[in-house]
Amino acid sequence: MDNKSIKKILIIKLCCIGDIIQTIPALKAFKKGGASIHFLCVKWVDELIDMIPFVDKKILINPKNILDVINTIINLRKEKYDLIVNFHRDLKSYIFTFMLGAKFKAGFIWKGFEKLLTHKFFFDCKLHESLRYLSIAEGLGFERVDNYTLLIAQPIDDLQYKIEGSKRAGLFPGGGKNPGTVMFTKRWHFENYLKLAELLQEKGITVYFFGGEIDKCILKDSRLQNSNFKIIITKTLKELANYISRMDIFIAGDTGPLHIAAALGVKTIGLFGPSSPELVAPLNKNAVYIWKKENCSPCYVPETVHKKEFLKCNDNICMKNIKIEDVFNAINKITDILK
Repeated sequence: MDNKSIKKILIIKLCCIGDIIQTIPALKAFKKGGASIHFLCVKWVDELIDMIPFVDKKILINPKNILDVINTIINLRKEKYDLIVNFHRDLKSYIFTFMLGAKFKAGFIWKGFEKLLTHKFFFDCKLHESLRYLSIAEGLGFERVDNYTLLIAQPIDDLQYKIEGSKRAGLFPGGGKNPGTVMFTKRWHFENYLKLAELLQEKGITVYFFGGEIDKCILKDSRLQNSNFKIIITKTLKELANYISRMDIFIAGDTGPLHIAAALGVKTIGLFGPSSPELVAPLNKNAVYIWKKENCSPCYVPETVHKKEFLKCNDNICMKNIKIEDVFNAINKITDILK
């Protein structure tokens, strides 16, 4: 394949927040090659695609609506892509990629369905997710720029919440919930966040508790409602990114907002347990992580993700082992906000 002839590329990665952000180093490589990058995703992450400076056009699809899938295939065939890159591993995505009619179709080797592709690449489950996607770009002859993710927050005309304080810390106690998957074992206990917030406040730091519509049940906790901490409930990813970009530090479990914060350039501390930070933690220089690995962790890994073995966990001891002092030490490591 002559990369100089590749002028238009379609990337297929429908969701989720963290997974899409992990594709950014690969997108950088494709973009450096001079190609126009189109990105296919579902509606609930479309604002995220707007924040990626390496995407020229986004296309939305409703995979649960067969008529929309058919119409999307018809419209995408008209684009006459030079290259289609499928970052998924499931039968429907391979068939979908094959039906788009591009000369070159790339993706991972998986259960023999890679026969529908022209360029097949080994799925290394021991490799970091960003580097795994990047391995396809490099395998196709595109040059790596770096391993870092990058998002640009989009402006908002009317901010609902006022951002105050000269030193600001964002805490995200929710997460572990996406359409089709609920994994609350990724969460650090809410009581720990409250105690951490109290200590930060004593240091003169304004503390903001973040959450989306699905996190309201956490943020309605009476202990939080009766405190002096700020609460930010966002309805859109555009809002979320805009507010996160105003924080000096952001602390969360392995969830989408953590990856958004790191990609926005905000200093982040990731709290890991069921998933391995060696595989999915942000690689950016502004990000660190805490992981108290247990014999049973990580249980959320590429080898078993399709079998959903991780849902059998009923005691997230790996998250319980993370102490508040561990987080404080990490804060001192990455920023001077406590001084």
